[in-house]
Amino acid sequence: MGPYKIFLTFFAFTLDIYLALKLSQSDLAARLQTMDVLIEQKAISRIEVGDRVVADYELVALSKALGVTVYDLLGLQEPSAKQRHIKQK
Repeated sequence: MGPYKIFLTFFAFTLDIYLALKLSQSDLAARLQTMDVLIEQKAISRIEVGDRVVADYELVALSKALGVTVYDLLGLQEPSAKQRHIKQK
């Protein structure tokens, strides 16, 4: 999956969550700020239109703030426990 496809999936999914939770961009920014992630409403807007990259720690915080997994935000299937298992020697 290319970055453009991930962006479109991310945008569509977060927009659906905003609508379902009745959150504004300012509400989401406030939730993130309570997790010590300093993102303003304007930055949320820039993320939505693809003018700003989302850092890894921001992605984790966004998933927590919206009550979904990082995999959900990226439009990816979560790996099974078997796939996550790392064999140790």
